[in-house]
Amino acid sequence: MVHNDSTTMSELKIRIELNKGGVGMPLEKLVVRADHLVRFLNAVVADLGLQKGQAAWLAEDFANGSVDFDCRLSGEISPQVVDDTRSLLDSFFGNKPPEPLLALKVTPGTKGQFRRLTSNLDPNELIRVSLYQPSNGELGPWLLVSDSSSSLLDEEPRLGRTYYGEVQGTVAALFKEGKLHLWVRDLSTDRRVRCSFAPDLYPEAVRALNDPGAVVFIDGQVTEDPDTGDTVEIQAEHIRPAPQFSLDLFNSMLGAIPDYTDPMTTLEHTEVFRDR
Repeated sequence: MVHNDSTTMSELKIRIELNKGGVGMPLEKLVVRADHLVRFLNAVVADLGLQKGQAAWLAEDFANGSVDFDCRLSGEISPQVVDDTRSLLDSFFGNKPPEPLLALKVTPGTKGQFRRLTSNLDPNELIRVSLYQPSNGELGPWLLVSDSSSSLLDEEPRLGRTYYGEVQGTVAALFKEGKLHLWVRDLSTDRRVRCSFAPDLYPEAVRALNDPGAVVFIDGQVTEDPDTGDTVEIQAEHIRPAPQFSLDLFNSMLGAIPDYTDPMTTLEHTEVFRDR
C-alpha cells in the first residue's frame, strides 16, 4: 500500500504493520502490543524534553488485512524535537546505535520499554515500521522489529574522554523531574551542554536561570563528544556567575605589575594607555 500524504518538517508520522501477511490479530495480543508500543513512543519524546500532555501519538489510516496503521505525533512540537525523535526511532527500530549526543539523552527507562516491546513478541513474529520522509511525505525503508531487536541496547554508547574541566555559557532551561539538570549554551561552540547537579546546587541553578543573559562558569566532570571533541555533558561541582566587567576597576589596576610594562616605566605605560 502506498501512502502519499504530505508531511512537513514539523510533523512526525510512522507506519506500523502488525501480523504482516495475516488477517487481523487476536484482540488480547493487539492490546498488549499497542500498550508496549505507546509506552515506548511516549518514553522517547519524554527523553527529548516533551512534558506529559504536550503531545500525543494518534493512530489513524487503518488498513484491512493485517493490523496496519499510521502513528502520528500530534501537538505543538519544535522541528528540532521532531528531527531528534525521528533519528532515535530510526535507531531503535533499525537496530543501530543512535548518534552520540542523542544516546546521552536516552534514559534506562526508555531502553526498558523497548525491551518489553520486543521481548513480548512471539518467535518469528515481526513488527514492520517505516518512517515517513520529511522531504516528500513518502514512506522510507521498512525496518523489521523482532524479539532480538534490543540486542544493541546491551552495548554502551561510545563516549569521548572525561576529565575535570569547565563550561562557560548561558542557561537555556532547568529540569526538576528525574535527575536535576540544566541545559547550558556553550559560548565557545554555541552547542547545548547537559549540566547535571546535586540538590545543594539548586539555588545557584535557579539564580542562573532567572537571569537569561547572564554568563555562568560551571566546573566539574566533563564528557566529550568522541567525534568532535566538544563538551556534551558536565557533572557540576560549582555554578558561579561570571564577574561583571568594571572599567573603573580595570583602570585602577594599571601599573599594579611593574615588570609587565618593561622596558617602559609604569608611569610611561599608563600615560600611553590613557592617551589612546
